[in-house]
Amino acid sequence: MKIKVLRHMLVDSNITPSRPGAVVDVDDDIAKELIAQGTAEAASGAKKGDDATDEKAAPAPANKKAPDPKTRVPDMPILALDMVKSHLRVTWPNEDQLIGLYLAAAEGSAASFLNRKVYPDQDALEAAVLAETAGDDPMVVNPEIQAAVLLTVGHLYMNREDTIVGATVAELPRGALALLQPYRVGLGV
Repeated sequence: MKIKVLRHMLVDSNITPSRPGAVVDVDDDIAKELIAQGTAEAASGAKKGDDATDEKAAPAPANKKAPDPKTRVPDMPILALDMVKSHLRVTWPNEDQLIGLYLAAAEGSAASFLNRKVYPDQDALEAAVLAETAGDDPMVVNPEIQAAVLLTVGHLYMNREDTIVGATVAELPRGALALLQPYRVGLGV
């Protein structure tokens, strides 16, 4: 049965995210349940492919496609977009570009704080050294740096403005900077 998606949801056992306005073809029992929940409506004669919002136009689920170069940091791709979306508990694809921007900013911020380039694996590090682009004191990413990047992306995603009104806010004592501090180099003085 064809249904029109009214809000973000998972439409099948493969956990395919669907965006509002998409027309998708699902099992009749699932369609009836989604319509009863108010997350979809019958597509009343719509044929798959007729509508510009057809699910075919949506990107494939993140776990089935190669990373989009727009959502990765070319110099320091230390985290996959899928992992970041999992951390943020985001299952829909329409925020991939925004999350990719936050990921790039978080990875760049971590590298700037560390005063060194960070590479995803030893092969990438060795290639950069051979190409003489590794800079001073390059390193391979570790779980602490990855966690710091995830914390920073989470902060950027949840706090999309410079200010918060009507809320008491406190920085957690073991935040991103505490995770990065042991690996920082070139402090000067």
